[in-house]
Amino acid sequence: MFFIHGDADGVRLAHIAEMFRLKGGEIHGDLKPRSASRLAILPDTIHVTRMQRIPIIVPMVNGFLDAKPQPCYGSRRLPNAKFVPASSRSPESSKERSVA
Repeated sequence: MFFIHGDADGVRLAHIAEMFRLKGGEIHGDLKPRSASRLAILPDTIHVTRMQRIPIIVPMVNGFLDAKPQPCYGSRRLPNAKFVPASSRSPESSKERSVA
């Protein structure tokens, strides 16, 4: 679900944030896969002037509709990568890695 609201809209921002949270938002994307839901708060925008923000809204909506599940970036691991502790790596392998 994609929530698009103005910062000066008639809906309280706390209510918008709660709706977003209930639809899976408010996930720390560095540590877990990000939610499929998105939240956009448009600056200096009220309910009526939101339609004047179409040049900003359309690319966000297109990105949302075209989105694929987001990976977790916190682990920085590739799906098939094996963890090798630094203590068990040879000094030669780290030299090769830094040159490449």
